[in-house]
Amino acid sequence: MNKTVKIILTIVIIALSTTAFGLYQLSRMGINPKLWLSMPGSSQFSGEAADDTISISLKEIIKGFNQITDFQFLPGSDSVFFLLQKTGEFYQVDLNQNPQKNLLFTIPVLTASEQGLLGIAIHPNYPDLPCIYLNTVIKFENKDTSQISEWCFSQSHESAVWFENRILFRIAQPYKNHNAGHLIFDKQNNLYIPWGDGGSANDPHGYGQNLQSYLGKILRIYPTPPDDEMAYIIPEDNPFIHNEDIPDEIYAYGLRNPWKLAFDDQERLIASDVGQNAWEEITFIEAGGNHGWNEIEALHCFKENCSAENTVLPFIEYGHDQGRSVTGGYQYMSSEIPALNKKYIYGDFVTGRIWAADLPAENPATEINHSAEAKTYTRVYSLGQWPLLLSTFSRDSSGNIYLADYARGSIYKISPAE
Repeated sequence: MNKTVKIILTIVIIALSTTAFGLYQLSRMGINPKLWLSMPGSSQFSGEAADDTISISLKEIIKGFNQITDFQFLPGSDSVFFLLQKTGEFYQVDLNQNPQKNLLFTIPVLTASEQGLLGIAIHPNYPDLPCIYLNTVIKFENKDTSQISEWCFSQSHESAVWFENRILFRIAQPYKNHNAGHLIFDKQNNLYIPWGDGGSANDPHGYGQNLQSYLGKILRIYPTPPDDEMAYIIPEDNPFIHNEDIPDEIYAYGLRNPWKLAFDDQERLIASDVGQNAWEEITFIEAGGNHGWNEIEALHCFKENCSAENTVLPFIEYGHDQGRSVTGGYQYMSSEIPALNKKYIYGDFVTGRIWAADLPAENPATEINHSAEAKTYTRVYSLGQWPLLLSTFSRDSSGNIYLADYARGSIYKISPAE
C-alpha cells in the first residue's frame, strides 16, 4: 500500500475507533480496525483454497488514484479507459504507455457520504460520436441533486477540449446516501439509469414502491444526437409508456441502492442491490418488474407478513456474515482463466470477498424466506477474500475483468493464480 495512503487510512480508522460512535460505524461496516490495518500492502495477492473455490491472483496494473468510483474501457479497447474519482476528477488511462494517466477535467461535485462523481457510460458509437454520460451529485436550486449530463469531445488543429454539452436528467435527493450512480447502454443504444430509494434507512418515504417517484427505480431512455433539441426520447417498448399515471422513463422498480449494472451474453440486465441490515442481492431486472424493496430484502420479508406475489426475486443473496455491501461486476468472457468462463464475477465492498457464479436460466421461482432453495439455481464459487475496499469492476474488449480498490486507489486485473 502507498505509505501516504496507509498513514491517512490509519489516522481515520484509529480516530473512528476512539469514539463509541466511530466503533459502531466500523462495526456496522464489518471492519475490524486492527485486522484491516494489519493486511499486507503487496500489489499482488492469492486467494486461499477452499471448497467451491477457483484460484486467482490480482495483478496491480496502475495505482495512485483516490476514491475510484467507476472506470470503463473505450469500445473495442483492452488498454485505454476513462476513470472517475468520487471528488470529481475525470482521467484517461493508457495501459500501453507505461501506463500513463491524464487528468482531462474536474467537475465540482458534492462529496458527503455517498455523493460525488459516481458513474460513466461511454456512447457505444464512440469515437464516431465522441460523447460520454456522467452521473454526478451537485447542488442545484439549493438542493442536493443527482444529475445525468452529456459531455462531448471536440478537437481542432490547435486544441482538444471536453465540454458539458447538455443536461439529460436531474432529480433532488432527500438524503446523502443511496445515490446509486452507475450508467450502462444496451445494444440498441438505450441508456439505463439506476436510482436508489433516496437514502436514510428503511426507505422512510416509501419511494421504492411508489410508481410516481423516480427514486428506487431503474430508468431507460434513448439519448438523442448532440445537435437535437430534445435531451432524450422514450423507447417505444418501455413497460409503462401507455400508463398515464406512471412516468414513461421507469423500466423497473422496488430497488434500494442498485450499485452496478451489467448485461450478460444473452442481453439480460443484471443488478446488484445493496441491502439494509441483513441481506445483499443480485437479480435479473425485468421490464416493468417489482423487485421488492421495501417490502422484501433479498429473499426475506423486510416488513412483517410480506407477500412475494408479482415480485421479481434475486438469484443470488448473501448474508451479513459474508459481507455488508455488494458490488456488482460482469460476466467473465476471457480465455485466460478457463474455469471462470461465462461466470458472473461480483464482490463485497466492505469485506473484500470476491465470488463467481454460474448464471441461471432465469430468476429462481423461490418462495419468500426459503433461501436454501435459491442455491439450487445458482452455484457460487469463492475467489478469495482480499485486503481491499472493492468499489467497482470493469471489463475490457477481450472479456478480462478488472476491479478498483477504493482505499489504495489501485486497479487490479483478475489473473491466473500464481
